[in-house]
Amino acid sequence: MSFIEWNHVTKRIRLEEGLHTFFHEANMSIEEGTISYVKSESEDAISLFFAMMAATTPPNSGDIIIDGTDITAVQDRFAWRKRTIGYLNDDGLLVPDRSIRQNLLLGFDPGTNEYDVRNAQIEQLAEELGLSAEELDESIEGLDSHYQLLANLTFILISKPPILLATHIKEQTIMTLLLDYAKKHRLTVLYADAPYAESEAQQYITLSDGLIHVE
Repeated sequence: MSFIEWNHVTKRIRLEEGLHTFFHEANMSIEEGTISYVKSESEDAISLFFAMMAATTPPNSGDIIIDGTDITAVQDRFAWRKRTIGYLNDDGLLVPDRSIRQNLLLGFDPGTNEYDVRNAQIEQLAEELGLSAEELDESIEGLDSHYQLLANLTFILISKPPILLATHIKEQTIMTLLLDYAKKHRLTVLYADAPYAESEAQQYITLSDGLIHVE
């Protein structure tokens, strides 16, 4: 069994003009650690594809299996997403008046071993992503857009999700950091809306005529 599998997935959405089928009996398989670029002439199809990958909307029929789990049958999807999926886009994820470090230490009590371990993990990850100590301790709202997006990436990676999803990332340097990190740590990545980084993919997923073509 592949790390990610779509088996006979059908998804219909009711639009203003009526019921539209975006996927019909679609099949797909992706091996663990693969970096895939998703493309389609339909932006709606891409958005729906990522929503189903993140288990925020279920298919009408068929199975989506990730690491052996049929996510269409998962009861607590929020908990599953938190364990499994890191989703980077242009939305803010952090408390703006706190620093990156403070955001990542929420829920950890100072003076405990867990706090010290978490703080060491934060500093190691920050060094790997090129964040200085000053940037790590600056409030989110005091950072420019580049470092705010980098802060979001740090927040996602600290939880070590096996799958990274990324859409609408306009900064090439951020996408390069994400892909380099994923290659080093053998994470599975699906990304879209980044033509500047399309050539970095190991395979291409094309959504067309209700089907999924992987090459």
